[in-house]
Amino acid sequence: MIEIVFGESACGSLKIAQTYGKGKYRGSAVSVFMRHEDGSVPSSDEMKEAQIQAQEQEHIAWENAIPLGGKSSDVYCFDMALSVGDISDNGIGEQRKNVLKKMLSVWFVEDLDYQVEEKIQKIRVKNSYILQKNEFDTIRIE
Repeated sequence: MIEIVFGESACGSLKIAQTYGKGKYRGSAVSVFMRHEDGSVPSSDEMKEAQIQAQEQEHIAWENAIPLGGKSSDVYCFDMALSVGDISDNGIGEQRKNVLKKMLSVWFVEDLDYQVEEKIQKIRVKNSYILQKNEFDTIRIE
């Protein structure tokens, strides 16, 4: 089955969910940020205890998880920021390009036009590929 999502965060989360809980727990990086209600900094022992608790919770979550299944290569992301701006264009038109430019301008200044065109081209390639596969696979849009 092909899975289509519309945000990079959702794409990454779905790919992780496909195998989360499968096999032996291998551990993961866990960070703890905390302060007491009065604003004081916790002791080193308190921080260590909080980290141990967080790691135990992560391990329990892994053990209780039911992997979603599927292949990460069948998850496609069309990150076109459809929740922002006018979406009345048929396909990726000038209005969508302008929204993408505004959003990407936070990270890219010098080669903004190139970055937007690159993003749009990747989306078009994925779309073309999915339309070809559609003859054989079920598609779930999330």
